[in-house]
Amino acid sequence: LAELENIDDDLDKHQVPFVKIDDDSVAKDFGILDELPALVYFEDKIPNVYEGNLKNEEEVLKWILHQKAEDTIEEVTEEILEMLFRTKEYVLVFFAPDNCKECPKILAELEHIDDESDDHGI
Repeated sequence: LAELENIDDDLDKHQVPFVKIDDDSVAKDFGILDELPALVYFEDKIPNVYEGNLKNEEEVLKWILHQKAEDTIEEVTEEILEMLFRTKEYVLVFFAPDNCKECPKILAELEHIDDESDDHGI
């Protein structure tokens, strides 16, 4: 996508390498094969799939820089969750149904707890 090429220089300034891969087996490993094209941000080997409009370069850049600057609870695929179980000693999972009206409020509180845990090295 040409729009994503436009933000490559901006990402270089923020020391975020931007690469492209066309190997479907890698997308399959992360459970996103049916969602291609897809943008995945990795932090400490933990992937976070971008859910927005890939053609909106300003929105994409804002999301990437937010991911770099903030520690957020990530929404993951089943495959990514399985990978986390294999590679991490501790994983806390918030399971929520689609169309959950209370979930955004609950998730906001969990984000607050996550931030406090980080402050204490947890």
